[in-house]
Amino acid sequence: ALARVEVNTITYNAAVSACEKGGQWGKALVLLADMALARVQLDAISYIAAISACEHGSSWQNSLALFSIMSGQFPEPSGTSLGSVINACRTVSAWVLACNLLRKELNRWRTLDRYQASLPYEVS
Repeated sequence: ALARVEVNTITYNAAVSACEKGGQWGKALVLLADMALARVQLDAISYIAAISACEHGSSWQNSLALFSIMSGQFPEPSGTSLGSVINACRTVSAWVLACNLLRKELNRWRTLDRYQASLPYEVS
């Protein structure tokens, strides 16, 4: 008998990561949509894996869109995902877009650092 695999964030993230390694960025995006429909919690790893899949598939528009969504949901900066988006933009010579994104994110990270420094306790 076949064992049933529990469908959760970890199993979906593993599948999205496999899509990235297999060059299947479109399937990675379908899995993200499936997660939302199945009400499975998307976490930063979900987005990072999908952004990386889009980067490797030269789908810079999708990597940028996913990064924008991720940044709105997770205030902590992700250098990995930012690097993937910038690299995806590089592949199509979208340097102005990449530089603007980098400038915007640096400002956001500085604001977050100032906010965290003003708190009376340590934020982790």
